[in-house]
Amino acid sequence: MRTGFRHKIHPIHLGITGYAGYVALKELNEELYDLGHHHGLAMLVASRLCRTLATIENKAMHELPSLKKMLVAQTTMHVLCAGAVVAAGWEVYNDIKPGGHHGMVLLAIHEVHELLEEADWDPKHHKALHSATLKFVIAGGALACAVAELVEDLVPGAHHGVALLAASHVWSSIGLIRAARKARS
Repeated sequence: MRTGFRHKIHPIHLGITGYAGYVALKELNEELYDLGHHHGLAMLVASRLCRTLATIENKAMHELPSLKKMLVAQTTMHVLCAGAVVAAGWEVYNDIKPGGHHGMVLLAIHEVHELLEEADWDPKHHKALHSATLKFVIAGGALACAVAELVEDLVPGAHHGVALLAASHVWSSIGLIRAARKARS
């Protein structure tokens, strides 16, 4: 289903985003004051939910146009993504060992990339911005980082949410690459 924004809404993606939000909130409940990738994941999930809100016609929101306008504003989504990069970046600064926090930085960058792509940019001058391969590399890096932590820690946490979101992006990127190759031949 596509509407409004160019963001694609798919029930599986919503489910993964919901689970990622759950594990982020679970970890936030345990470590609220210890800034880390769980804060970043929560902000990234909020950004993705704002993008989803921007794409659907929500009859309940017509009563609160100022709230809807604030939730779906590009600025709100960019601020949430920047917050995700800062939160995860802080954890990377404190713990250089590859893990979900490195993957979270990459996922936040991926989200910023998608937000910029959805903005009205001229594709002739920004070919890299519309590169499915770039999306695949960023998402693949995020997945690799999250898997590195999953191997050591199977207890559900924010790193599971990072891994699922990254895997979802990798899968979507593979579809984009296939479609681009098909279009060229």
